[in-house]
Amino acid sequence: MGRELLGVPRERPAVEGVPGVSDAARRRAASDDEKTVEIEPSWVDNVTDAIPVEVVTAWATIDAVLAIGSEDPSATVYWALFGLFAVATALHMWADIETPTADRADRLGTSLSYLRSVQSAQIALAVGAFVVWVYYLRGPFALDATDWYNQRYAAVFLPLYVAVGPQLVPSVLRKWYRVGDGGDGEGGSGEDGDDDRR
Repeated sequence: MGRELLGVPRERPAVEGVPGVSDAARRRAASDDEKTVEIEPSWVDNVTDAIPVEVVTAWATIDAVLAIGSEDPSATVYWALFGLFAVATALHMWADIETPTADRADRLGTSLSYLRSVQSAQIALAVGAFVVWVYYLRGPFALDATDWYNQRYAAVFLPLYVAVGPQLVPSVLRKWYRVGDGGDGEGGSGEDGDDDRR
């Protein structure tokens, strides 16, 4: 498990020298006999947890190998590879992202449904990032049979997606579930949330 939940506070050891853990947080943890502290993720944390770098790198490598040949790959093969990689991105992220648990939800003072929504949104965001990166790298969008590729759009959309997506999605989910505003973390569904803590 390599990625943490997007926009959710991260548990870090309450010892000196751990980046992002303030002295005040260490003192609070020591006074409560806690071994970990919760810190808010940085923008860089959110980006690295949302962008499927491994899959994008694999796509770029295969795309370069296909470009070496004397003939362009058929549109069917190119689109099939694209679809396969999009599904692989979702599966990879599902396996790699921290699994939400009721214990974690209790420690954060929120609902399990909120953490599950974060996980689902993070997977969708990663698949979207893969699509945006493939579009930026031209991929099947630049085939002669389609007029979908525009280099200017690609050059603008990629940095916007990378910069805004990983920040906007957690913010929207926190507002939807009323996390951090004194709410019970159960927004959206209107249910009491007892069934979510199993």
